Amino acid sequence: MIHRFTNCVEEAFQLTKALLWPFKAKVWLSLLFLNLFTGGWGGFSNIQIPDFPNFWKNAPASDSLTPTPKTVPAEITPEKFLYPPAQVFSFLRENKKTILTLLGILVSLWLLLLAVWTWLYSRLKMVLIQCLLTKTFSLRRYWKETQALGESLFRFNFVALVLLAVPLLTGPALVVRGFLKHTLVLKEHGLFLVLGGLALLGYLLVFVFVMSVVNRFLPIYMGVTGQRGREAIRYVFSLGAKKMMHGLGFVLLYTLLAIGTGIAMSIILIMIIATMAILFGFASLLGALLVKFLAVPKFLVISIGILLALPCAAGVFVLMAVPAETFKNFVGLKLIEEHFKNP
Repeated sequence: MIHRFTNCVEEAFQLTKALLWPFKAKVWLSLLFLNLFTGGWGGFSNIQIPDFPNFWKNAPASDSLTPTPKTVPAEITPEKFLYPPAQVFSFLRENKKTILTLLGILVSLWLLLLAVWTWLYSRLKMVLIQCLLTKTFSLRRYWKETQALGESLFRFNFVALVLLAVPLLTGPALVVRGFLKHTLVLKEHGLFLVLGGLALLGYLLVFVFVMSVVNRFLPIYMGVTGQRGREAIRYVFSLGAKKMMHGLGFVLLYTLLAIGTGIAMSIILIMIIATMAILFGFASLLGALLVKFLAVPKFLVISIGILLALPCAAGVFVLMAVPAETFKNFVGLKLIEEHFKNP
């Protein structure tokens, strides 16, 4: 199995190299557009940076090295930590209808936007697979040709979306209702709430992992065979135990490859960002000298810096995202082909 998987990875690397190099603007821009809507960006995730200026601004000042003693409030009772403030619940009870109406509107809008995004994702995902299968990038043509498969993938993803949204919405809603009706008390039901939260978190993590794997391989299978989502799911369940375990082995190896690709891309990205930071540091120094000695307007220097920085950042983003995601798609494609060659 490992030997077959390694062959698939090598072939996928060669396909990625042949598709992207030499550089073709139409190919890169098409892949960038499709990856933007299908959510593939080489395994990167958002990182939140602390607000250091506000942190230091709000830090208490000290004129000496002697630590100041901490003041402890005079009245500290367990109820203040174990029960929510009474004022909040009284406000919720008094304005329950208005709050529920606003929450209903917001949740409905959120679900509507999520459904539209899921539809767009499903349609463009099948367009992307068709482009990779044919190695041509006629987006308008494949948008029409893959309509049936894209709609089928959307129905599958919509059902999955409902299965995800129902526990995530009903669980917290039942907890809030319990507090409002006084049927839930944090002091008495704290363990139950913690276990329920952990179960919900576990469900979310497993669901996201399963759907990420399914949405990697199911569209490829549909594109290769021309079968719709329901037929593809039936085919999977019709496999014997041995074939299914073999497929799960491929999925596990692919998951490890995807994690390794994300780590490698992150390291390369950090190196590129460090290099760019050094270059922009010199550019900032040059700009400061121009402002000080040549009386160049500051806004002009800042505008030029922004105009130079944005294309550089976008270029790094494209150079990292497009090859990584294309490579992973080709690996999935070769694994599906390998399955049909040696079932």
